[in-house]
Amino acid sequence: GEWGAARAGGPQHLMAAPAASPRPAAPAAMEAFDAGLHAYVDGDDTAACDHLARAVDRDPAFAEAAFVLGLARLRLGERDAARVAFEQAAATAEDPSLRAVVVGRLAELGVAAGGR
Repeated sequence: GEWGAARAGGPQHLMAAPAASPRPAAPAAMEAFDAGLHAYVDGDDTAACDHLARAVDRDPAFAEAAFVLGLARLRLGERDAARVAFEQAAATAEDPSLRAVVVGRLAELGVAAGGR
């Protein structure tokens, strides 16, 4: 499906469709997301986290940014921070396929969706 690449661990498909959200993100949040996504794909997880955290801060309902932030936090070994980002993504995702992928990531971390 659309989130197959994310399920495999990488959101590279989002680069081809940066406006994947059904609800357009605020322009400043979209700009930070784009920079964060590129940093993530390039393997610079620290920079990715900085940009993606800014995107989520500017638009707390930006589920895609929260999801990729969670992926970057996981690659840095920051499981608790990843869990928080994934929970935010699950709570705000309008796309059922994205929500399913996020719930799967939470399950991998031993967290029930919506719980702690």
